Order: sequence, then C-alpha cells, then structure tokens
Amino acid sequence: MKIYTNAFFALFFVGTTVCHAQSVWMADAMQRVRPTDAVGSGSHIQLYAAKGESESFQVVVHAPAAGLSQVNMSASNLVGPSTIPQTDLVFFREYYVTVTQGSPNFGVGNVPLGAGVYPDGLIPFKNPATGADLTGATLNAVPYNIPANQNQPFWIDVNVPRTAVAGNYTGTITVTSAAGNWALSVSLEVWNFTLPVSPNLKSTFGFHSQYGTAANNEVLLENRIQPFIIAPSDVSTLKNYGAAMSGLPYFNQSSGCTIETPPSEATLAAAVIPHLRLSGRRSEWLR
Repeated sequence: MKIYTNAFFALFFVGTTVCHAQSVWMADAMQRVRPTDAVGSGSHIQLYAAKGESESFQVVVHAPAAGLSQVNMSASNLVGPSTIPQTDLVFFREYYVTVTQGSPNFGVGNVPLGAGVYPDGLIPFKNPATGADLTGATLNAVPYNIPANQNQPFWIDVNVPRTAVAGNYTGTITVTSAAGNWALSVSLEVWNFTLPVSPNLKSTFGFHSQYGTAANNEVLLENRIQPFIIAPSDVSTLKNYGAAMSGLPYFNQSSGCTIETPPSEATLAAAVIPHLRLSGRRSEWLR
C-alpha cells in the first residue's frame, strides 16, 4: 500500500547553472503516465508493507524541448530500525506500446481507453537471474535518451526483507542525466507481521516448454505467482521461494492436451514423489 504526497522537491544540477524545463516527479503504482500527460509535482512517496512483501512506485522524468539524454537512476539504502539495502530496490524502465485498436466497450465496468500509446512492458536495469547490468541487449533500460517534451516513467519494486525490523524507513532515489541530477525521497513503514513464503491464493503461470527454467520460476515466485510445472530436480530449491503447487508434464500441447499413450503407474509414481515432498503429502500417496 502507498500514499502519494506532494512535498519539498530537492533539485540540484551538476556542471550547469541553467535551470532547464524538464521535471521529475513520483507517482504511485496505480497511475498510468502516458508520453504527453501533464507534468506532476510530487517528490515524496509514502509506502506501507509487511515483512516479506513487495511494494512499487514510479519515478517519471519529463524532457524539455531539447530532449534529455543519459537518464539513469539509483537508490540509497532505506535506513530505519534496521537497514533495507539498495539491492532490494529493483528498477525497470517502462516500455511504451502503441495500441492501434482498443477493446470494444460493452457498457459495464471500466470503459476501454481506446487506441493510443500506453506504458506496458518493464525492462529491467539488471538481469533478474544474475544481478548483472543488462548491456548490449535489444532493449536497454538505461542510460536512456528521452525525446523532446515527453514523459518517461520508471518502475521501482521495494522488496522488504523477511528479516527487516518493524518501523519507519527513509531513503533517496537519485535521477541522473546529462543536464543534472534530482533527488527524491521515499518513506516506508514496515508493519510488524510477515507474509507467508507461500501465498494462500494459488495461481499458475505456464511456459510454452516442458519446464520453465529454475531462474525464470524463481522470478515468478518472487512475484508470488506459482509456476505451471516445476522440474523435479528444482522442487527442493524452489520450495524456499514459496513453490506450493506444480503440474506433471504428461500432456501433448500439439494435440489438444491429450496423451496418446498413458504413462505407467510406476512412471507416474516416480514423477509424483518430488511434488509430494513439496506439499508434505508423500506419506498419503505411499499409503
């Protein structure tokens, strides 16, 4: 949960004495910021989270008429009763997608927004599996050059450690560019309870392959989404990240999810045992 507030906005430049028209502001995770939306003004955000929870917010950079180059950003540690290290703040650049035809309006619920340009995909600053900077990729997150008079939102996840001490934390997000730097403040109240490793709400997310890789499944679990199928060799490791359910790969997607020749009982039993260890129900199966 977060509260978005307007507060003092610390702005300073490095190597320049000219105040350009670009702006930087913060927005909560529920706001959709399009390229030409009005410039915001909030420079502080208040977040609330349990131990083991993730909360998100956005930093939006608006370029002046000349554009803005070499935009990047980083975080300080969040300091309070304990320290939440900067490595637990994960950065993404939001990727704008052009929608040429909007969804039909059925007259109920939320009204579709129609054709336009919308922030959708999240390009990570670092490789989620290795933590290394993503350089040389087809879509690099940063440094990024923002076109003239346009907004560019960035998404930040705050992953609260399960070991964090309850209380209030503060830190700084620093935005850098060829024109100067901006400092924005983050406050986080960590509540005195811990979310379970495995969520009670079960879910499943499939890959178009027999198994998702362990690294991919770990990213899903860190976002509290259960993988569709977990390789038996990965079950014990991924259980530590909250894996609570899985499927067996005995189907054929190419023929309508059917099995031409059913596997033997012994084959099924051998495949099921690692997954029963995951659920703690192995003794029930053996009985």
